[in-house]
Amino acid sequence: MFAKQEDQTFNVLIIVLLSMKKGKIYSAKITLKGNGNVKRAYCGCQAGKDGRCNHVSASLFALETYGKAKESDNLENDEKPCTSKPCKWNIPSQKKIKTLPVRSGVH
Repeated sequence: MFAKQEDQTFNVLIIVLLSMKKGKIYSAKITLKGNGNVKRAYCGCQAGKDGRCNHVSASLFALETYGKAKESDNLENDEKPCTSKPCKWNIPSQKKIKTLPVRSGVH
């Protein structure tokens, strides 16, 4: 992924590796406004001429995930929402469970 900022827009070039056709790649070009809205998008695949293909969609999801991860890294631990912290309410107890001996041959 390559990104370049120009004034209030961000130009992003993403190389998409195809899972079904090994060795084939497409490049998705996305221009985002400063507020994060898509200004225009394009992909080299047949369906991507108008920017509405799965490659552009997957690229936008990847950008969102990347942005959220960077934002989460910048937050202090106390500022993070509880769903972003490790679970504290469901920690298994340290008690050992006693097992009963198994008797064989008893009907």
